[in-house]
Amino acid sequence: MASNTKGDSFLPAVYKDDETYKEVLGDVKKIISDNFKQIGKVTDIFEDFKFLLTEEFKIQDMLERNELTERKQYKKLLDKYSTYWQRINDEIPF
Repeated sequence: MASNTKGDSFLPAVYKDDETYKEVLGDVKKIISDNFKQIGKVTDIFEDFKFLLTEEFKIQDMLERNELTERKQYKKLLDKYSTYWQRINDEIPF
């Protein structure tokens, strides 16, 4: 690998007509295209759970307002989120 006078390394030039470049570029474009086709499936899977993205703020708010004062309230929340955790693990196909 070549380096400049400051000791920084750099990669050799790659030209657009290089066969390896063309092959890799084609592979990358195909992967990106295939991934875009799957986005709809992934968002559908998570649709039922997107509300969880704001739950942390709701819990922080409850704590700040001292709404959670009894052990059974915490248990109820833990049971609720444990149920969601189980559903996510059961329903997500990966």
